[in-house]
Amino acid sequence: SQAEHQHLLRVAEKRPGWMIAVAEPQFCDEGTVEALHGYPAAHPYLRGMKDTLDLIKREAPREVLDIGSPLAQNVAVDALVPSLTVLDIRPHPDPSLGLKFIQGSSCSIPFQDASQGFITSLWTLCHVGYGRYGDALIAEGDSETLREISRVLWPSGLAILGIGPIANEPSVFFNVHRIYSWSWLY
Repeated sequence: SQAEHQHLLRVAEKRPGWMIAVAEPQFCDEGTVEALHGYPAAHPYLRGMKDTLDLIKREAPREVLDIGSPLAQNVAVDALVPSLTVLDIRPHPDPSLGLKFIQGSSCSIPFQDASQGFITSLWTLCHVGYGRYGDALIAEGDSETLREISRVLWPSGLAILGIGPIANEPSVFFNVHRIYSWSWLY
């Protein structure tokens, strides 16, 4: 669309060292022979969730604010902590799960400064600002989210952020996913 094209141009202007790749989405078939006869290698989401849950168990009991992580992680974290609040741009997927859910943008977290002691956000930063989940097109959506997390986190608070794949060069993949590089992260 014209809006997506203009958004990609703004991203290119804001991040001149990034490669921008525009492609049609491709889907993977999970019904392969290998998938039918055994488990595939653990998906990075699962590895990130396991590491996050292990850290939360060590830090428990603490209240947790989660920003946009997979629903499976939200359900698991909710079982470990006295209070979990989920902030997500998407509407609540299943109220019967009993999660405290706030629909809103990570670029404008609806909490006061220094009000959160523990924040998790897995696999979200790479999507913020690309409209994939109904959010506004914001070229620096990931940076704005980091500023907001920093604003609401206690000075001694803990934030666990899963960012997705790391490559040699930062880029945008499929118009909806940032790929970070080690040099960009530092």
